[in-house]
Amino acid sequence: MPRKIISMNVDSKVYDKFNKLCRDEGWVMSRKIEKFMKELLEDQR
Repeated sequence: MPRKIISMNVDSKVYDKFNKLCRDEGWVMSRKIEKFMKELLEDQR
């Protein structure tokens, strides 16, 4: 599947906390956001 580069504006405190969580857990932030988006779309069906 082709990848798409996106730009987002988020609250800096939220970003910093989520970024730290991802680093601590060894997660890739973009993959976590993509998974969230997919799950949200699945729930809409």
